[in-house]
Amino acid sequence: MKKFITIIILFILLIFIFSSCELKSPMIGYFLITTNGGYMIITSDNNTFYMNNLSDKETLFDDLQTGDKIIITYTSIEDSYPARTGAYSCWKLKSGSIEDIPEDAIKKLKGLGIIE
Repeated sequence: MKKFITIIILFILLIFIFSSCELKSPMIGYFLITTNGGYMIITSDNNTFYMNNLSDKETLFDDLQTGDKIIITYTSIEDSYPARTGAYSCWKLKSGSIEDIPEDAIKKLKGLGIIE
């Protein structure tokens, strides 16, 4: 009986531990610095997301320029327009320029006043 109760307690403890963990997903896209100094990622299907730095590294986006291809890890996306997400990590895959960002996304962001 003691063994059974110990197994149940361990099982409940494992469920509690895993339920408190947030799973991070990857997202690949192009980095963009907005007119007001914010940071965005634009995916290949023209979805745009403001990024908040949720990492322990204050300089997470400092070495990036508009148009760089990046990959981030994030946990959730807020319902807003443009959407918002928190970046836990960010890696530069390839250097780029604004010409690398899809033209449709640029037009949409200019229309919203996010970039000039």
